[in-house]
Amino acid sequence: MDDYTGTPPNCRPQCTIDSECASNRACLRQKCTDPCPGSCGTGAECLVVNHMAVCTCPQGFTGDPFVNCFLESSRKD
Repeated sequence: MDDYTGTPPNCRPQCTIDSECASNRACLRQKCTDPCPGSCGTGAECLVVNHMAVCTCPQGFTGDPFVNCFLESSRKD
């Protein structure tokens, strides 16, 4: 079957838990995948650490990296 590894009758999904993937991938829908797409807010940077997406605002930006990062000088209180 597509998306399975091994030879019949020992076929299995690519992964069932994160530890079966490289540390820069997560087990999503039984495949080792980059967890960043869709995890961070607008303008944020994403780095994968131990199977998890870590979102941060770039230098010179502020805000909630899971929602929106904006220039520090453009913030309105």
